Amino acid sequence: ELVSAAWAALVGRDVAALVGTPAAGIFADAADYETLGTQVAGAFAAGRVYEGEWRFRRADGSLFWGQLRGQPVDAGDAEAGTIWTLADVTALPESRRRPSTIPYGCPGRSRGSASVRHVVARLRAARPPSRTRAC
Repeated sequence: ELVSAAWAALVGRDVAALVGTPAAGIFADAADYETLGTQVAGAFAAGRVYEGEWRFRRADGSLFWGQLRGQPVDAGDAEAGTIWTLADVTALPESRRRPSTIPYGCPGRSRGSASVRHVVARLRAARPPSRTRAC
């Protein structure tokens, strides 16, 4: 088991303090961690990368929104482990953040790309049609 210094800094703990400790300890809500397990199992069983946004708790008790991504090292060997990344997405607009209570996305497509398409469609609908022609 390995933990990066960046991950440890994000949750306000030392690397040594994270190695071997249950991941549930960094989640803001124990029920979220339980839900995560179901979603991860479904994504991995379908051969997909897991991606979701959750509330996490730092060592000082402060909360932040984090985008969690994970995938098996070897899809055919559960003993090979998994690789996870965590990014603080608290600064993103509220409309972009939400608890991951349902799995989202299709293989090769993240919710982020769907959000971008939604914003672009809204912007296009709000402006008058252009008189110039794009090549």
